[in-house]
Amino acid sequence: EDFEIALRARRTAETQADEERRAGLEREIAQRRAAADRSAQETITAARTEAERLVAQARDRVNELASVRSTVLNQLSAVRSILDRVPNAASASIEEWPARD
Repeated sequence: EDFEIALRARRTAETQADEERRAGLEREIAQRRAAADRSAQETITAARTEAERLVAQARDRVNELASVRSTVLNQLSAVRSILDRVPNAASASIEEWPARD
């Protein structure tokens, strides 16, 4: 009977120790999950910030290129109007050429 009492006491102590280990592991897992969640949120926030910065830069570049395109098209139009005044195939005589302003 003393053996059974000692065995029960030992099993009870082992059960309590096991429950404490499990509780400790659950706390550690919860802490690790919380840390992983915080890290993931920080990574997402940093990625969003960088993406917004890149999009803003791209929009600025698009606006720059649109401005350059507009300038080039205006210059091309001016060149075309000048070329339209050049006599066809340079067959006109000097007298037929438009006067230079």
